[in-house]
Amino acid sequence: MPHTEEEIKRIAELGRDPNNWRPAGPEAWERGRRMADAIADSYTDEDWRTILNRLTPSRAAQHILSRPPDDCHHLLELVHSNRRVEVQRLLTVTA
Repeated sequence: MPHTEEEIKRIAELGRDPNNWRPAGPEAWERGRRMADAIADSYTDEDWRTILNRLTPSRAAQHILSRPPDDCHHLLELVHSNRRVEVQRLLTVTA
């Protein structure tokens, strides 16, 4: 059911106030995780290369670890060689 422009403005205004924020339930967390996974599944190698090399090594390691285990080695290969050792070290520490 689409919302009117007035409803969207009212909801956005309420969302600006942290006093109106409530924790999401488990269903919302799961739905958000599935959405994020679907977006990441659509990334090309070039997309991953760009993302992983713009992030700090610790954030790159977190992103790699969030993917299926079969993808981790391939994603690590997309990290520039001058950063790969640091990212790999962080993968080993956090795994």
